[in-house]
This record gives sequence, C-alpha cells and structure tokens, in this order.
Amino acid sequence: MDKASCVGGKKMVVALLNKLKNPAIFERIDPAVDAEADVPALIVIEAYLLARGGVATVAECRQRAVEWGRDETGELAKWRVVRNAPPRTELASLVTAKFLERNFLVQGDRVEFTGTKRLEGVGVSLAKSLALRLKRISLTQSDDDKDRAGRLLASGASSKMIVYDRKSTSDPRNGDQVFRHPFVQCLLQAASEQVHAALADVSADNAGNWLICVRTYGRSGNPTRGEWPWRTGLADEGLPHLTLRALEEALGPMAHRRCLIFVSHEDPDVVSGRFFAALHGTPWERRVVLGVKGADFQTRFIDEAFPQGAHVVVVDDNVKRFICENKETLVKTMVANGKEGSELSELIQRAGQKMEQHNANVWSINCTHNAQHLAEIGERFRCNRDESAIMSTKLGLVFGAFFGFRALHDPARYTRYGQVKDDVERTLRYWHADGIVLRFQRYGVVKAQKPGVYLSKKGGISLDSSAVKHAAMGAKALSAMLKEFASPYARLALAGEIQYQSGKLGLYWVSSCGASTKRKATKRKADEANAGVGAKAVCLRLRACRSKAKELYDKC
Repeated sequence: MDKASCVGGKKMVVALLNKLKNPAIFERIDPAVDAEADVPALIVIEAYLLARGGVATVAECRQRAVEWGRDETGELAKWRVVRNAPPRTELASLVTAKFLERNFLVQGDRVEFTGTKRLEGVGVSLAKSLALRLKRISLTQSDDDKDRAGRLLASGASSKMIVYDRKSTSDPRNGDQVFRHPFVQCLLQAASEQVHAALADVSADNAGNWLICVRTYGRSGNPTRGEWPWRTGLADEGLPHLTLRALEEALGPMAHRRCLIFVSHEDPDVVSGRFFAALHGTPWERRVVLGVKGADFQTRFIDEAFPQGAHVVVVDDNVKRFICENKETLVKTMVANGKEGSELSELIQRAGQKMEQHNANVWSINCTHNAQHLAEIGERFRCNRDESAIMSTKLGLVFGAFFGFRALHDPARYTRYGQVKDDVERTLRYWHADGIVLRFQRYGVVKAQKPGVYLSKKGGISLDSSAVKHAAMGAKALSAMLKEFASPYARLALAGEIQYQSGKLGLYWVSSCGASTKRKATKRKADEANAGVGAKAVCLRLRACRSKAKELYDKC
C-alpha cells in the first residue's frame, strides 16, 4: 500500500466526515443491519477505494480498516457523537465478506467501487436515514435496552403483528389497537419530528403555515434507475408522474417544501427500495415519512403527527391535474405563475381563513371534474355574487382525493369502518361534531382512475383486494356508521337514487331536520322562478354556458 494512497484516503475520509449534513455519504447502508456501526467502515473503505482508483483486494480493504482503527482521528470521534453512535468499534471486525458484497462489487478477491452496484441500492440512503431515526427513538422508548429496542423494531417488520387485519369493520373502536402498538408509537414520534421540521421551514412564508400530505401505497411506477420488474397498464404511472408532477405544476418548482409523502412502513415497494428508487435524484426523496397501512389509518396517523391546531391538507397519490372553473374555457388547469403566484396555494390559505370564520374544521373541493358542472357554478356566482354559490356549508361529500382539516387529535373524528368509505364516514363524523363542512365548488381534481371504484391494477386501496371484497366492505361500513351515529344525516340509497351524486356513494344525504337535499333543491328552483327577471338572466347565461360546453365536447 503506497503512502500517497494512504494520505489521499485519509483526506477524503475527513472531507466526507465534515459533510455529515449531506445524506449522500450514507448512501449504501443496509437498514436491516446495525447502520450506525456500519457507517464509519463504509466511509473508510469507500474513500480508500476511490484513492486507489476504485479497485483493491479484500485483504487490502481489511488492512486499511485495521490501520484506520488504530489511528482514529478526532473527526471520526466527532461523527460518533453527532450520530449518537455506540462507543469505539473495531472497524476491522465490520469489514467482512458480506459487508463488502453488500456495499461494493466483489469478484473473487477483487473489490471494486462502481456505479453498477450502487444502482441496485439507489434511494437506500433515505430508507437508512429513516431507519436510523427509528432506531434512536426505539432505544429511547426502551430505556437504552438494545435487546428490547431490537424486538420493538422487529415487531414492525410484519404488518400482521400490528393487527392490520380488519376482522371487524363494524367495531367503533377500530384502529385503537393499531395506534397503541409500540412500533406505531415509534413511527409517530419519528413522523412528528419530520413534521415539526417541515413546518418550521415554511413558517416564515407569506403563504401561511400549512403542509400537504400525500398518501400513497404501491404506486412507485417504473423507476428509471436500477433494475426492477417492469409494470404495465394502470401500474405503469407512479407517484412522481402523477400527484407530485401535478403539485409542481400547481405550486411551482419549490412545491416539495410544502409537502410530505406518507408511505406505509410495510408497503412492498418501500421495503424493496423500489419506491425510493423512483424518487432518487428529485427534491422529493427527502420528503418521505414512514406511516401505517390503510388510507383511513394513515389520515389518523397524519392528524396525530401534526401539532394540535395545524392546518393539514391531504391528497391522493393518483391526481393528474388540479383544475378550476374558468369563464372562457369552462375549466383550466391550475398552474403556478411567478408573478401572480399559485391559485392552489391561495385556495388553501382561503380555506384556512374560512374554517376560522365559520368555526369549521374540515374543507374539501368539488367531487366531480365535469367541466359543464364546474362552469355552471362559476356562472351562478358571476350572476348574483353570492358566496354560497361557490362555497357550500351544507352537508355534502368531503372528497377524499383532496381535503384539508385542523389537527384536533379528537378520537370522535377518526374514521373507524375501513378505507373503502373513508371519505363518506369522515364527512358524517365532522358534520356530527360541528354541523358544518366547507366545500369549495369551483375547484376539482382529475384523477388517473375513477374515484371510489375497484380496479385490480390501479394500486392504492385497490391493492390486495377484490371487487367482491371491496363492495362488501363498503356496504358493511355504510350500515355500521348509520347504526352508530349517522342516521339523522343520511340513509341508504334506494335503487332509483343511484343516478344522483350522493346516491352513487351508496347513501343519500339528509339534513339535520330530516328534509332531503332533493326537496331543498326543488324549493330553491321555485324561489329562482319567482325572482323574476334576475332568475331569467341567470337561466339564459347558464344555457349559453351549457351550449358552449357541448360545443367544446363535440370538438374533442
């Protein structure tokens, strides 16, 4: 081993250790092993190989670890303090054949540092940093007992140990057992740290103190890095090409600062590294939070991870565009403009203000993206300037694809009857608690798949389900929530009511006094007819609007 290589390797290691805030230096640590002990050995061997032109023998790598261990500098000791690492470890004992094979390309006695091996673990830096955070928290919760901490982390490796099996979707306490699990408590503490850091990062912005949380499961698509089984059909498009792209379009290139991505700790795409590979090299790769399985449980997890009173926005992982009605083109895609700002950001700010003004705690947008319907809403508002035309405070679906709420940590607001009718139940629980939900009717989202419909290959809540199971869970959930608390506000839809919007959900909205929304709509039309010239003007404008919509559709 020549002297120049030793000196060069030493300088490189010190340089790497001085950049601890750069996650790239931890890029290939396997989260399944003792990562904190592995990091020093990984840095030392990598620096040595780079100094040697990328190639060395197994014996030389081990000898280098021995020499470094004997000549430990203050920089390595400082690293251990910063990372809460265990006391001095013999690096040579860590540089085993498995260690080298895991992190480098090994052919016989030859160890090579190449990009090929690294591609297999692309994105592992994120998984590892999350694993390190969980390890630290588990040690704290286990009173620094490593054996207890190890068993705690191992219990999270299997979803069955956290009782995700929904044996009873009619139990009003459903979910409590999941959130009492020690591993889920560790996940919550880790998520809370990430949430507080993200909120602190945007606290000085003029746009307000809110964050968007993307719920995702099994939707990594086809990563461009690494070698992964190719997915086709509905599974081809992943989160980066759907919701993340739509958010960047609507909020601008710095959209990631306002967003966190909540994944399930047991999602096969997350466990395998496929999901992290899909985000590798993007500003989103450092915005991932490990959460729990199920859209309903994940929303509760998000609520508990945020500080009380925080404004939280939740969005699904298969949104293609955020849209708004427009006088000239019926609808338009919301696109951030450097001079005019972001209309989506303004909507979220306004929603926060309206929640305070009306003593509401949840808001959403229109559950349809039908251009004609949205344009009619805008036209009504332009005719009479009545805010109720574009912002409803009446009972109606809080659309699960995009909604916001105040984090209240209130068990009475958590959904209990599964994820198939999660948004319907949330609507009724908030109405039961507050007597008001806000819906901004001019806005909608275009999704890659039809919402609320089972599709075997679309990912999300359809994953690990079937059409029969999906329908049965939905029917059972509706019956259970109506029996528990919601009968004053809704009833099961009759066969002839399926054509109406609420009927498609499997139930029909009823006001608190028992009058159906259909009768209220009939009365509203009668009032308009009696209003005279003003109502006629509205009708003429709406007819023109419908005619324009039909003309546009015919062209398409």
